[in-house]
Amino acid sequence: PTSCVGPRQADVIDLAEARGVLWAATTSGVASVEPSTARFETTGAESLDGVATLSLYASRRSPDVTWIGTNGGGLRRHDARRGPTGQWFTAPSDPLARTFAIYESGDGALWLGGDAASLFRFDPRTGGRRGIPLGLDGYVTSITPSRTPGRLWVTTIGAGVHLVDRARAERVTEAPWVGRLAALGDTWAVLEPEPGVLYVATDRAGLVRLDLDTGAREPVRSACETGASVVSLAEGPGGSLWAAGFEPWLVRLRPDGTCERYTDADGVPRSNVGWITVDAGGHVWVSANGEVVRLDPEAGVFTRFSEADGLPQTPMYFHAHDRTPTGELLIGGADGFVRFRPEAVAIDETPEPVRITRVLVDGEPVPLAEALGGLRLPYHRNDLAVEYAALDLRQPEKARYRVRLVGLDENAETTDRADIRYASLPPGRYTLRIAATNRDGYWSEPTDLAVRILPPVWLRPWFWALMAGLVGTVGLAAHRYRVAQLLRVERTRRRIADDLHDDIGSKISSVALRLDAAQRSPALPALAQAPWFGLGPGSRLGLGPSSRLGLGPSSRH
Repeated sequence: PTSCVGPRQADVIDLAEARGVLWAATTSGVASVEPSTARFETTGAESLDGVATLSLYASRRSPDVTWIGTNGGGLRRHDARRGPTGQWFTAPSDPLARTFAIYESGDGALWLGGDAASLFRFDPRTGGRRGIPLGLDGYVTSITPSRTPGRLWVTTIGAGVHLVDRARAERVTEAPWVGRLAALGDTWAVLEPEPGVLYVATDRAGLVRLDLDTGAREPVRSACETGASVVSLAEGPGGSLWAAGFEPWLVRLRPDGTCERYTDADGVPRSNVGWITVDAGGHVWVSANGEVVRLDPEAGVFTRFSEADGLPQTPMYFHAHDRTPTGELLIGGADGFVRFRPEAVAIDETPEPVRITRVLVDGEPVPLAEALGGLRLPYHRNDLAVEYAALDLRQPEKARYRVRLVGLDENAETTDRADIRYASLPPGRYTLRIAATNRDGYWSEPTDLAVRILPPVWLRPWFWALMAGLVGTVGLAAHRYRVAQLLRVERTRRRIADDLHDDIGSKISSVALRLDAAQRSPALPALAQAPWFGLGPGSRLGLGPSSRLGLGPSSRH
């Protein structure tokens, strides 16, 4: 099967093949023909009769057999060679009509978790089953073998975690930590990486660690926040622990206490994460409602798979997964399940370039050749929109972009959109930096677009330098004018003082001489000539040559 994009009726001029896509140059444009992109093969759909897969378990006793728990259709058995080979609990009222968890014992018995406080031991050979009451109102979420032989960990919604003895088909109640586990409420999964240590994924208490020897229970805290709701756990190489939550996050906790946290910005599915499993190569597989994602921890790259790659129709359910002893993975969804070898899935690690396809300024297109040489815009034309595209055209809907306007944005934005707009950019120099992924999530080298928004005249440096020079010149002129005025006033004051001194001194001297002459006059009465009257040489009035009043010839005033 192929898909064709381009003109339907045209003469083909030339053909070229690039990375699995056939391109045709025609008289009506360019067309592309892509072979089927399916990288998985769905199976088991005939076993389900239209009901969705809720849980999967690959038989360890019969490698071709897969046990399937359905949403309303009970338990199914599928043989890879013979197809459907049995079904049970199909009555709608049966608590196992919805089977959420499956585990097969070495003796061929199945342990099944369903609705309404139901955990059952079922023998498919005889059809007999036995219920084990767990005291819960919800349902069983997982059944996991313990490191202690003959025992099973059972997580539930509403009643915490229980330890079940397979031989006695009853709960273990003598351990001191039984009450602590039951009090955890809604639990999703457990992991027992070593004897005596149990990790529990809870809905409200986050990730909890239990010491089975002492009964001590404590929350797991690290530099990478795991959140209050943890729904899935998996063990990775080197003793690392992977945890995921309903919110889009994924955390790896190492034994030395270091950790890494991934979010939807890195590629974690935005829809509810369902399960985690780690393949033999150390790659992490994560399911969500609408897709399955593979993380390459060394490269930090998420590869997304969907129906276009051959996965079952969405949604894919939380419990519908398993890993076989040979390393194959099982993934179930609304339309059957897939069984595949992770190392056989073709992953393209060669990134494709990203190209700018359109530039608009104030809503008007700018010639691309002109724009790519660098934009130089006036301050009033500062509304910038850019469109771009990754050149991996095999599954363009999977392209993701990292966009950053260097000079404005502190961090790059990761988005599925192939366009971005910056309204009212302030004056400055910027670089729009864009990178893109190929269909498998590997990033290209960034493409840059230089942008300069010129400031208005009154904000440019030369304008302010001119204004500073003008203000300085005016200030200097004003200063010089004021100094000149002060000097002129001072000279006037000096001239007036000198004139006053000369005029008054000459007049006083004239008066003193006249008084002296009058004193010597024979016609002056004797009283007026007396020294105490003040008109004589030693007069007290001070009009003589040595008078105290200071109006004589040697007077200063």
